[in-house]
Amino acid sequence: MMNRERRCRLEQSGARIESLIWIPGATASDVLPGGLKDAISEDLYENNEQVLSKVPGLAHILTSNESPDFEEVAEILCDVDGFLAQIAAPIPTKFYEGGGFSYSWGYYQTKWVHADNLDELTALAEEFGKDVVERARANELADAA
Repeated sequence: MMNRERRCRLEQSGARIESLIWIPGATASDVLPGGLKDAISEDLYENNEQVLSKVPGLAHILTSNESPDFEEVAEILCDVDGFLAQIAAPIPTKFYEGGGFSYSWGYYQTKWVHADNLDELTALAEEFGKDVVERARANELADAA
């Protein structure tokens, strides 16, 4: 898939890539980049089932009650290829007849994923964007009932 097609698919899904970490590049040094450290210590604890399933060994470290040991995480990630990415999608605030909806990027949801390549990342972001809309639509229907 070409870059223009990826971008078009992301635009159509309403999703975007907030952060992108190429794992081999981020672990090529003895010191992990700040963005990866932040992801490990703050963000990967929530909504991380997909990452944990694709990166064996992280589950034990990231699900314990203790703060993660960055050296231990780096050791695991040294054997992992691909990307860690934080994807984002706006949460619809109002739905209209015919399926349309309004939203603002001031109210959005994020999720970290692992992708082997940019095509997989695009597909994951598209799926996430659609899921956010479907959940918001279901919530609105439940509230109206």
